[in-house]
Amino acid sequence: MNVQTPTFTRGRHLGRRRLLIDGTDLSNRPKGVGRYAYHLCIEVVSRLSPEWEIYIAVRGSDIPEFPSNFDATFIPLAKGSELRLGLIQMPLLVTRLRPDA
Repeated sequence: MNVQTPTFTRGRHLGRRRLLIDGTDLSNRPKGVGRYAYHLCIEVVSRLSPEWEIYIAVRGSDIPEFPSNFDATFIPLAKGSELRLGLIQMPLLVTRLRPDA
């Protein structure tokens, strides 16, 4: 599992497009949205071409195991309220990452 705080550059990185997935509901004990997010991440990674860099924002380290060939970067966010996540953390991440989708 690739968990890191990436260094972002302006524009496209090495000509690759960026996708940011909100995986903050991922959990080792998935329910509803967390289970949906897990399967969505696997499906998206398997369908996109290698020209895409995939980033998944997560809270904490309590995330499920992904297949060994799962090529995505997990970006850990500090735990906090939903309000903080929606008004501060995610907008800041989008500004820094500048995803294409």
